[in-house]
Amino acid sequence: MSKKVKHRDRAAALKAFLVPVLRRASYRWAPRGEAIKNARVGVGKYKCAICESIVGAKEFTVDHTIHVVPIETGFDNWDGFIDRLFCEADKFQIICKSCDSTKTLAERDLRKAFRQARKAQEEENESTKDIDG
Repeated sequence: MSKKVKHRDRAAALKAFLVPVLRRASYRWAPRGEAIKNARVGVGKYKCAICESIVGAKEFTVDHTIHVVPIETGFDNWDGFIDRLFCEADKFQIICKSCDSTKTLAERDLRKAFRQARKAQEEENESTKDIDG
């Protein structure tokens, strides 16, 4: 096995390990708690930033307004990932689980479309390279 393949396998393994660890750590990030506090409208009641409905403490999620992993490009680099994950309170939004589901499905479809477009472009580039030489 070449060094390049071993490096790629190691990098993928590190990414698979570190991403969930960093995401769990972000739950304790103070600005995240501040965003939750800012959305509170009463004891155990929070306002959804999208539909503006009032939901209970277990009926919302904390969402990043700027995607932690860019939709268009996918994972770009560790610095960008960490900066977007550990953002300030104004870059978080509290949304109800219904809005979160709708938003997640739409984003998943967009990611899939961009991924397919990137793959088609890569294949086109490869075929052009084969023709040229």
